[in-house]
Amino acid sequence: LEIQGFASSEGDPTFNERLSDARSEAVKRYMAERHNIPLFRMSILGFGSSRPIADNETREGREQNRRVEVRLLTNNAVSQQRQ
Repeated sequence: LEIQGFASSEGDPTFNERLSDARSEAVKRYMAERHNIPLFRMSILGFGSSRPIADNETREGREQNRRVEVRLLTNNAVSQQRQ
């Protein structure tokens, strides 16, 4: 799993970087503790406010930009060999 944390553009950019890292780390801990996913199967990334999905000029947009996305990474080479 790749766990990506994001922040809105509100506030200090350095703080937003740390906040996005902390969001990712919290989800990683949750996945390990609640769903027994081994830590070595997960990596975290913090993007701060660099990848907004909504307008940071509105409250609703900033709320949408404060998020965590979890991506399932697969090995396509293994999948293609089995076909």
